[in-house]
Amino acid sequence: MNPDNKLVLKRTILIKADVDHVWDALINPDLTERYVFGLRVSSDWKIGSPVVWKGRFQGKDLMHRGRVLNFEPRRILQITDFDALGVADDVPSNYTTVTYELSSENAGSVTRLNITEENFGGDQRKFDDSCRFWDSTLPKLKAMMEA
Repeated sequence: MNPDNKLVLKRTILIKADVDHVWDALINPDLTERYVFGLRVSSDWKIGSPVVWKGRFQGKDLMHRGRVLNFEPRRILQITDFDALGVADDVPSNYTTVTYELSSENAGSVTRLNITEENFGGDQRKFDDSCRFWDSTLPKLKAMMEA
């Protein structure tokens, strides 16, 4: 366990697609389903509104839920996240905060996507699970966007 309980996950990926297309892939359920383990995202994307990720993967029902904290189209999306079918209690301390930051590079032909996930409460297993999730999901997003 990290001695100061401040586990912060950071990932950056460059995607050969413009910001509009990458943004759409983050909030469009038809697209999330293709790279996020079959999960479709649902929200009206207003600050304070619920966000639900739901689907089936390898015969198992999966669901994550949270709330929209910040929504600046094509720039920043920040949500809370909780594995609703996991073993943890549905209490605020079991929600992580995920921030997606997008910026345009190379005259708009490339998008830099920065992901930060925090508020793991010092739970190293949860942190490691999230690392594996992002290390699997981000290459799928990149491949889908660049196909």
